Amino acid sequence: MRCGKWLGLLVLCGVSISGYASSEVEIRRSLDEHEFQAVSPLFDLGQTQRFDTYIELYRDGQYLLEQQPEAIKLRIKQKGHRYELSVSKLMFQRPLESKGLWFDLSRRQKWSVEIEAKLGEKLAELAKKILVGLASEEIPVLSKWYKQFHEKIEDVIKSKDTPLFQFVYDMQKSTRSRFVPSHQNTKVRWESKVSTLFGRAEGVLGATHDWDAAGAPRVRYEMEFELEDAGQPVPGFLRQLVDGWSLDSKLHLGAGPVAESSAAYSLKQISWRGLLDKRANSFCQGLFL
Repeated sequence: MRCGKWLGLLVLCGVSISGYASSEVEIRRSLDEHEFQAVSPLFDLGQTQRFDTYIELYRDGQYLLEQQPEAIKLRIKQKGHRYELSVSKLMFQRPLESKGLWFDLSRRQKWSVEIEAKLGEKLAELAKKILVGLASEEIPVLSKWYKQFHEKIEDVIKSKDTPLFQFVYDMQKSTRSRFVPSHQNTKVRWESKVSTLFGRAEGVLGATHDWDAAGAPRVRYEMEFELEDAGQPVPGFLRQLVDGWSLDSKLHLGAGPVAESSAAYSLKQISWRGLLDKRANSFCQGLFL
């Protein structure tokens, strides 16, 4: 379910006038390449592409947001020439089975705010410089880039009078941590509509392009269904989805591929941990002054 609520007008620190809150109930499953090819004809309502820059709170070798039980995600989403800063937290998550196929059922609360294209471009550029610089150990210029990135993100977040943005801002202040880019990826998505006797949903087939732990490019696949009404019977909806789309003949029985955490798969994130921890007595001291 997506419940939209428009926020007040704000033009400050590059923040645009539009923002919204949403609560989404999703059924999700990771796919391997064979499964992706098998279900791709079902998603025929067009293709979109998005570039995401993930942001973390870093302090003393720890990423503080990923450690939260709510699995908080903070990221800049670039859709064409539009940018938005988005924060979300996990409300609940549990496995769900139908005809021997296992899926994840979850609800997330999300807040998003548009930011001006000029600011979005600058933040994405700084993030790329930082991540590439870490990977190549170009340490001398990182302090300047990290400081600019932290201050610009902090300016936007502290201007937002919403619970999730305020939670992130309060955590940053109480821990004396810093906003840093953890990794970037490109998401290609294909859409579909699903209608059953138990309700309707928006279906998305996704291919995420990023890097594995060795730094090699890779693609991860998944499909998800966002329910239009959180009150609709989820088991009945999933059963009719599996039957109507013959998913038991297109997907492997059991669960999909194990989704690796960002800490496991991102060379860039590993670079943050490794380089910053290794240089704790020199470069890292400047991070937290």
